[in-house]
Amino acid sequence: MVPTGGTTASPKAVLLTHRNLIANAFQLRELTGGIDGAESILSVLPFFHSYGLSACLLGAWVKASTVHMLPRYETRAVLNLVARERIDLLPLVPTMITALNAELKKHPIDLSFIRAVTSGASALPAAARAEFESHGIRDLLEGYGLSEASPVTHTNRLGALNRPGTVGPPLVDTEAKVVDQETGRREMPDGEPGELIVRGPQVMKGYYNNPEATAAALRDGWLYTGDVATPTATAITGSWTARRTSSRRPASWCSPRRWRR
Repeated sequence: MVPTGGTTASPKAVLLTHRNLIANAFQLRELTGGIDGAESILSVLPFFHSYGLSACLLGAWVKASTVHMLPRYETRAVLNLVARERIDLLPLVPTMITALNAELKKHPIDLSFIRAVTSGASALPAAARAEFESHGIRDLLEGYGLSEASPVTHTNRLGALNRPGTVGPPLVDTEAKVVDQETGRREMPDGEPGELIVRGPQVMKGYYNNPEATAAALRDGWLYTGDVATPTATAITGSWTARRTSSRRPASWCSPRRWRR
């Protein structure tokens, strides 16, 4: 069980099955690529948070990667560890990237040995991204997720398909579309905002001991996220806002209108 504010801001416990978690771990493995058993992952995100659990721990297990942990997040200690061990993959959040930028300003380090950085949990400011990339970061992948989906549903791809300021397409075996907020059934045309809904093997079983909230969030096989998106023809731009009573933070993301791999 994973604690969350859910799609309506009230506290809930998310029931994530073994299948949900393993599916998301393998989806992230497909995303990052690399050679199994030959890479390392920085693990400073808390494992009680679904992002840390899937990206840092379970994602490392399915790749047979070395996990580098610290007892608590301290910016200088993190940079020293990354530089000393030459860690390949860094799952981070924007506040960490901002703190790393401040430390790198005082003590610059060439980080070009890092293969990829992922950023989630909230929107990454463009200025913070550009400053972090100036230290040699080659691929900084912004993404989107929620605890109810184990948590990752969207992430940019390595290389030419990486679009700064967006969350990129859904993960493999994940579908997404934007529907009207009133009925949740009409798919929105390009340029009109609506609610993002997703489905895939990583979507939760439901909320613990809360059938009403489960029925509201899971409808006809789709998870209604409570987040608002604006679809575009190119599926690489859009804006996300907090919906109704949702506690989600405003963010700039992207989602394809409907895309499945």
